[in-house]
Amino acid sequence: MRPWERYVYEQSLKSARDSYAAYKTAEEEGLEKGLEQGRAQGLEQGLEQGLEQGLEQGLEQGEKRAKQDAVLKVLLRRFDSVPGPIIDRIGLIQSLSHLDSLFENALTVQTLDELDLEDYNR
Repeated sequence: MRPWERYVYEQSLKSARDSYAAYKTAEEEGLEKGLEQGRAQGLEQGLEQGLEQGLEQGLEQGEKRAKQDAVLKVLLRRFDSVPGPIIDRIGLIQSLSHLDSLFENALTVQTLDELDLEDYNR
């Protein structure tokens, strides 16, 4: 190889190495930036979903508690007192549809024994 060919070859090789190093640096920076953006987006979405789920659960629990309270109010109005075990059993009912049905029954039963709370805890 002639000296000038060797020089051109070495300069081309140096330029290729420099270009590759710049490419790798840009690639690493791009990956890091992408990871940071991905983490931030994931965190934001996770928080949003968590808040949404928490709100839904809170609303459902609030609705359940309100229906349980409504049943107890009807029973207290109709029968003046409600034994603790009946109050406890009503507090265990999780199904909103069961609580709706129990509310309807609480309006019409003649005695507390007619409530048959076993049917609602299944």
